[in-house]
Amino acid sequence: MQDNIDKKIKEFASRETIRVPKGFDERMERIKMSLPQERQVHKARRFPMRAAVILAAVLVLCLTIPVVAEQMNLNQIFKNIFMKPSEEPKMAPDTAAEGKAPAMEPVEADHPFLTQAESILFQKVENAGLSFTARGIVGDGNSLYLAFDVETLDGQPFEGETEEKVKQFLFGEIYMQLDGASMGQYCGAARIDDGSVPGKATFLIKETLRFEGVDSVAGHQLKISIKDLRVSDDSLKVFDMEDLASLSKNFNEVTPDDYLEWGATESEGPDGVKDRHTIYLLNRAGKKLKFCDTYPEMEIDNMAFIDGDLYLNLNLNGAVNPNDLSDMNVVNRKNGEILSVHGSGFNAVNLDTFEGLDPSVGSDYENGEQIGTRVQFIGLGSPEKLKDAVLALGGTGSYRTAYQGSWEFEFPLDYEDTSVVYEDMNQMLPNGIEVEQMTVSPISMKLTMKTDVDSFEDMALELDDGSRIALDDLQWDRKDGVVLFQTMYPAVVETGRIRAVVINGERLALSGDQTK
Repeated sequence: MQDNIDKKIKEFASRETIRVPKGFDERMERIKMSLPQERQVHKARRFPMRAAVILAAVLVLCLTIPVVAEQMNLNQIFKNIFMKPSEEPKMAPDTAAEGKAPAMEPVEADHPFLTQAESILFQKVENAGLSFTARGIVGDGNSLYLAFDVETLDGQPFEGETEEKVKQFLFGEIYMQLDGASMGQYCGAARIDDGSVPGKATFLIKETLRFEGVDSVAGHQLKISIKDLRVSDDSLKVFDMEDLASLSKNFNEVTPDDYLEWGATESEGPDGVKDRHTIYLLNRAGKKLKFCDTYPEMEIDNMAFIDGDLYLNLNLNGAVNPNDLSDMNVVNRKNGEILSVHGSGFNAVNLDTFEGLDPSVGSDYENGEQIGTRVQFIGLGSPEKLKDAVLALGGTGSYRTAYQGSWEFEFPLDYEDTSVVYEDMNQMLPNGIEVEQMTVSPISMKLTMKTDVDSFEDMALELDDGSRIALDDLQWDRKDGVVLFQTMYPAVVETGRIRAVVINGERLALSGDQTK
């Protein structure tokens, strides 16, 4: 063991120049404080000989970590997931496409928000044949992004994963606790790497933080406990095709004349409130867009987003039996994550036998034979979700535990809280919602409201050019007539560009006293 430590020390010492970053001493103290007492979930081993030498060597390695980590690019750690509304060319308010979604562009690594709200980590825990490494965090007072790597210790691919098979991963449990409190909250994680390195994956936790009695989590100590890595039993048969974002550019934006209401589904929440989800029938457009090599005969006839759901009209052309499409899903090509499953079954309209429909709807039958089908995918939200998204069959089976074990991280949330607080707003909206206080940051928003409203929808940020960013990651709690509402944005938005918030369709202009 001493030889390995000596070798690592010589490797670090061989570097002729090392850039000492700004705030080196403070950052080093934070990392030393964040190191857990036991890095591994193995039994502790004692080293009675040369204890002082080993301790000194380990301390040298620990002191070197901040230097190496500081040189890392945060966007590389997070696989370039951060996007922002485009600023160039910036439209004047009188020429802006009011209500339209803005174009998005990557957030540069030296963006002021990232430099203020980030903290680069290097905590590594090994157990059960896997190495877990916490790499970096970005956050504010109410929300958190955490990137962590998972690698097999032997360098082999994850169990059951091959070049021909795309697997989905789930964790048995991810639990977060603040400042050692016994109570905490559960969360999930999504894979964000491209799967190009066998036996290595990067996962993202994107979570709204809700700890009772804590107004801002910045500066607090966070512990994350992870149990078991599970893989899907069924592999996906991914269509070899352009991603759906690229394909959607071949179709015009639809108007209400291009579809009709076809039905609805209802579900009842734990509070007894029923949620109604409308299903639409998208008219056939007569387009014959070839889109994949897996089924070269198939074509896309029409494609549209309606109320946050993706609708596809397909020409089958004998390429596949319609019944074989019953497990079609929209998945992320890079990591196998299922983004949406089909929602309303697979509809096929026969105008020869279905009375009362306008002929403009189009028929999916020809001479009594089904030639097409219409598919709905629920909850994708917006076309931005379709980047790297493709169609696939299968992958909807059960999951099994491939690596059974536990891994723990603990570190300070030592970034700057960039939130802006609007206090004593007391703004009454036409829909009866009274907004008492609002906290906004470049990645999230928190509202305190008095209302009897049971659900929230049609939520958005309105920017200074009139464009709007739809909000669909919504959480709220009610107590004694007061609602605490929280949401994370789909992009990084400078607070100075937010001129209004849309709440259940009503616009609330941002004005009044602010505090940082």
